Amino acid sequence: MLNAVELEMYFAKLGTPIAGRQFVIKARRESPVRKVQSRLGNVITKYQSRKMGATVDIESRTVEFPALINYEFDSGVLEYYAQPAKLDIIATDGGLKKPYRLQHTPDFLLLYSDKIVIDEWREEVRLQKLAGKYPGRYEYDEGGGRMPEVESQLREMGIHYQIRTPGEHPQQFIRNIQFLADYLAVDYPPVEADVLASIRLCFIERAFISIAELIATGQAAKTSISEGAAQ
Repeated sequence: MLNAVELEMYFAKLGTPIAGRQFVIKARRESPVRKVQSRLGNVITKYQSRKMGATVDIESRTVEFPALINYEFDSGVLEYYAQPAKLDIIATDGGLKKPYRLQHTPDFLLLYSDKIVIDEWREEVRLQKLAGKYPGRYEYDEGGGRMPEVESQLREMGIHYQIRTPGEHPQQFIRNIQFLADYLAVDYPPVEADVLASIRLCFIERAFISIAELIATGQAAKTSISEGAAQ
């Protein structure tokens, strides 16, 4: 995570306006701004994040959790915060209504190396219904969903806002990342050179090998080395 000096340098590099800086600083200090809620159809998940050095609580196992895993292992994401802030937007639903206050708690605030982003995750079916029920507030087409007035007001703060859908999640990739979590952790020691060489030998004559077989091969090699040393 960024310290105070690194954060100021980050803002300066991006040219983040004062309002955007204050928003991020407050979100880093106060998130999550509401507790996750157990509702019909969702599963509360607690994830111990190495990147953030804290437990991150999320409400959806199928929508928000894969997103979190992507953030955790995306080297371009410096920090991420769930339920980061309560947005207070002046909206008109695209001019269809008189100005009113729209309060909205998005799913994640992301500090990328080159931009600040707020991600809101929605099921496609739910998004289509919202666009039909609240025309002007929501837009939905083949390109995805949008909340134009939220985008516009956050843009003035130097923050990108985007609505994303579960169709973006590469499920096999997410499962692989979870399986390889310990191997990918930056604070874990690298694989020893002789061990890595042995692993590579397994792929000389074939393109793939099961994890079980690879482990068995490694154990057999370790036993052989131990027996040789004992003689």
